[in-house]
Amino acid sequence: MENSATPDFLTGKDEMSGNVLEELQAKVDKFLSVSAEVEEAEASLKELKKVKNRFSEEEIPNLLKQYGLSEIRLANKQKVIVTEDLSVSISNNFEFHKFLRDRKHDDIIKSTFSFGKLSHDDYTKVADAIDTTGLDFEATDKVEAPTRKKYFKELIGMGESAPEMTLAELPEWAKAFVIKKTKIK
Repeated sequence: MENSATPDFLTGKDEMSGNVLEELQAKVDKFLSVSAEVEEAEASLKELKKVKNRFSEEEIPNLLKQYGLSEIRLANKQKVIVTEDLSVSISNNFEFHKFLRDRKHDDIIKSTFSFGKLSHDDYTKVADAIDTTGLDFEATDKVEAPTRKKYFKELIGMGESAPEMTLAELPEWAKAFVIKKTKIK
């Protein structure tokens, strides 16, 4: 017995006509053409972002720095402001979390526990005492990027607090560097 959901052209009852194949070929060609355009546009966007970042992080800040300025109002009333920011990357989260615990700053670590499907009874057990349920669970700890950045800014004294260490004194698993950012208002 033949499946009625199978199109006729697949069962051999009705061959695809030349017009349908031509239409299909045109759609495939258009798809490939648009795909190539998307790749070109994405590559162009990537390059434009690099140029934008160069002006924001280097060209404008360096020009203002030559004159000892960090902000200025232009004749057209636009205000140019150059601020310092911090970029931080962590190569070893285990060491980073140990570092935070040793310094009693582990309250910024976000812990997530993941369980499979739970019955209401098991859910109640977990809610009452997660560590006494005996359920198999997975836990992950992380420090969110904005929190990590804020922590390191405070650690090296970018802001209102006194520095506890310099960039050079950071552990080897922490890479941080000060970047300039330009805002135009």
